[in-house]
Amino acid sequence: MRIFSSVVYRLPFIVWSFVKSQTNTPPGPKKRSHVNLFTYTVSDGYTNATGTVYVTVRSSGAQSQNMIGLPTDLPDGNKRITFAGIPGRTYHIQATTNLVSPYWEPIGTNVVGGNGLSTFDDLDATNFTSRYYRTTAP
Repeated sequence: MRIFSSVVYRLPFIVWSFVKSQTNTPPGPKKRSHVNLFTYTVSDGYTNATGTVYVTVRSSGAQSQNMIGLPTDLPDGNKRITFAGIPGRTYHIQATTNLVSPYWEPIGTNVVGGNGLSTFDDLDATNFTSRYYRTTAP
């Protein structure tokens, strides 16, 4: 089923127009996420700009998507992870050694900088033969 709706906001000299197109599909046993989108038009009376915003809603068990690349090696053999987030927000860093039945252990917290990126040095990484990382928001 497709649902279409439209909202127009008129402010002095600026017009925002949002058109939402949503596909509702009953979740199946393998469905882990759902994508919605809306398009917008911004006008100052002289020029128009349009765009589309995609919103993906994931189940709470889905893998976080904010890790930037693979962990990098530090000179002492430990690891540095880099992740993206909302500037000024605090994120918890967690690690596990097993992805089959993981126990995510909290190993630290970081506040994301103004550029939307943060790094965390795992100074216990040399104590493990393998380690996997994720971030969570409190």
